[in-house]
Amino acid sequence: QSFKEFSQLLNTMEEERRRLIQNADDVLITPLEKFRTEQIGAAKEGKKKFIKESEKYYSSLEKHLNLSSKKRESLLQEADAQITKERIMYHDASLEYVFTIQEVQEKKKFEFVEPLLAFLQSLFTFYHEGYELAQEFEPYKQQLQFNLQNTRNNFLSTKQEVEKLMNRVRSADQDQKPPGQWTMEGYLYIQEKRALGCAWTRHYCTYDKDTRTLTVTSTETKTSSKQNEVLVLNPPEVFHLRTCIRRKTDSIDKRFCFDVAVVERNTACRRSLFKPLPLFCKVRHGIITLQALSESNRRLWLEAMDGKEPIYNLPAVLSKKDETQLNEAGFHFVRQCVSAVESR
Repeated sequence: QSFKEFSQLLNTMEEERRRLIQNADDVLITPLEKFRTEQIGAAKEGKKKFIKESEKYYSSLEKHLNLSSKKRESLLQEADAQITKERIMYHDASLEYVFTIQEVQEKKKFEFVEPLLAFLQSLFTFYHEGYELAQEFEPYKQQLQFNLQNTRNNFLSTKQEVEKLMNRVRSADQDQKPPGQWTMEGYLYIQEKRALGCAWTRHYCTYDKDTRTLTVTSTETKTSSKQNEVLVLNPPEVFHLRTCIRRKTDSIDKRFCFDVAVVERNTACRRSLFKPLPLFCKVRHGIITLQALSESNRRLWLEAMDGKEPIYNLPAVLSKKDETQLNEAGFHFVRQCVSAVESR
């Protein structure tokens, strides 16, 4: 929220600054440029004309002064008339040049001052707008300073609470049940039958004990064209849990395994964790072998699914009562064995 307020204030100030720059171009730069091209340009042209007439007059004057007095009177009178004409033109050029310079000097007093005054007025307007914006922003600034001070004061206590919570999380059992809407959830590795043996793939599983619903979501990591790994979540598969039994340690080469007998609730046949029976198309039955992340994690899954321990069957030789008791032939065989041992 504070960044939003800051951005609005800065945008308003930037808009006023753009208006100031545009106004400076209109009231200062353009009039001064016009004065330079028109007034100063005219003075330069007058100076060129004055220099030209001055050179022409003094050149004619030198020629006129070099005339011999022995020339005819008519030629001398004609020369006097010509030099008088050029003197008048020289005086006119001089007067025009002086008038132009005086005009430029006088106009400069207000042609320069007026644009500068207008620019200063726009500059004062800009500062006044900034002052008004600062006055409008003042209540929010004071409240923000108060909140910042409270946040700074509460930082130490908040840091201590976070450190206590961090220590509690560190000391807590990493495999305890996480809080959430599911009875149990987390990553499990699932055994998938393939053409050349089997493979274990990681899935995110959730279980609801009330409905005995097991949801399995496959997670795949793919590499994009920019060499970035992207986590792809496939559509989840939903199963109804029938039984859950811990896997015998000597029956599989993986640790922390357990089997679940499920009925798939999906209404369409697609790639599944186990091959569907030919008689079922919409509802499939099967056993899925799962691997937990640790022994305590497997215990949590078994407790959530009401899992059972595996049944260890006795050898077939001991299964019949008649075959486990000795008759006369048996006792006779034992006596012979004892006698043979004693005779040695």
